[in-house]
Order: sequence, then C-alpha cells, then structure tokens
Amino acid sequence: MLRWCVLALGLASSTGFVAVAEAKKPAPPPPRVAAAETLPAAAPPVAPAPAPQDALGIALQQKLTAATKLRRDDGDAQDRAALAAFYATRIYAPLWISNGALNAKAAAIVAEFSKADDWGLEAKDFAVPTTERVITGLPDKQTPVFSETMKTIIFKPRWNVPESIKVVELWPSLARGGTYFSRQGLRLSQNGREVDPASLDWSSVDIRKYDISRRAEATCWAS
Repeated sequence: MLRWCVLALGLASSTGFVAVAEAKKPAPPPPRVAAAETLPAAAPPVAPAPAPQDALGIALQQKLTAATKLRRDDGDAQDRAALAAFYATRIYAPLWISNGALNAKAAAIVAEFSKADDWGLEAKDFAVPTTERVITGLPDKQTPVFSETMKTIIFKPRWNVPESIKVVELWPSLARGGTYFSRQGLRLSQNGREVDPASLDWSSVDIRKYDISRRAEATCWAS
C-alpha cells in the first residue's frame, strides 16, 4: 500500500513539475495577420496645356507643331523643337508683333537689317517681314486661319455673298435705300438672270431668294 502511495506521490510531483515548466514557457506569439497592401496614390490628372485663343497664336501653334514634309537634319529638327517649346510657354503669344503690327523691337531689327551693306553684306539677302492692311473680319466674323502649301492662286475670283451677310448687312441697306450695294459693285440675280435691285420692294422681298455676287476679271497663277 505504501508503494502505491509513493508511486502516486511521484506521479503527482512529476505532473506538478511539468505543469510549472509549461507555465514558465513563453506564450506563443499571436498569429501574424497579413497587413493590407497600401496602393500607391493615383497621380493627379494632368491639366492640358493652355491653348491660344487669338487667330495669330492659333496659326503660330499650327505652324510650329505641324509635321513638316521636308527632309531636315538633326540640328534643324532640334531648333524647331526648341522654338515650339519656347512659344508653348508663352501660349504662342507672338514675340515680335503687338496689336497686329511689328513692335518697336522688331522694327529696330528690321531697320538694322537694311544696313547690312555697312557690314560688308547685302541687305537683299535678308528676308524681312512686310506689313499690309487687310480685311480679316470682325471678332464675331473672323476669317478662317489655315496653313498649307499653295499650288494654285486665283486673284480677283467671283465672290458669292454668304447668306449671313445678305441678311444682316445688305438687306437693311437696300430696305432704307442705301448705296452700299452699288458702291461694292455687287450683282443681283435670280435663276441666272440679272435683276435691278432698285426695281424691287425690299420691305417685302426676301433677299435670300436671290443670288448676290461680285464678279471680277479672274487671274490664275499655278506653281
């Protein structure tokens, strides 16, 4: 009986030692939870570069950014790219023109080119810009701007008056007996037959039913 008591006591002591040992073991670390990946912040949208609003700036932008059809060397291509980048920072505002004419700086340079003979050069070798007064239309009736290689030019062509000009400008003038029609050398016709404007009552006649044109002796020049 004593043997069994000793054996039970030993077993209880062993169990106690094991329990104490287990209690002294460091607690296992908690399971690692994968942290959610932080996605890179979306890049802010890039605002488009400001575009020129005036006709001259638009024409300059088209000229500098258009793909050239001529074969150019690397130096020329680099110069063109640098020039386009320079004017892009100015939103294609002209550098040598102000209020539709050469500014003082440009005029001074042109005047200096005319003295090229004094430098031992020839002034005719320097192509300088010239200015002429032209009709380009009002701000709300601007003349279209384009850039292209010309192959044929017709001087003094027949001009058919657009409907907007007939209604807004010519019709009121004719209705009040104005002389604008005759001063501009315009021709009134219907179905190919010329009509005398003075023979019509413009207070009741619809000008849109008539053709108005200016005929001149056309001259054609082809390259």
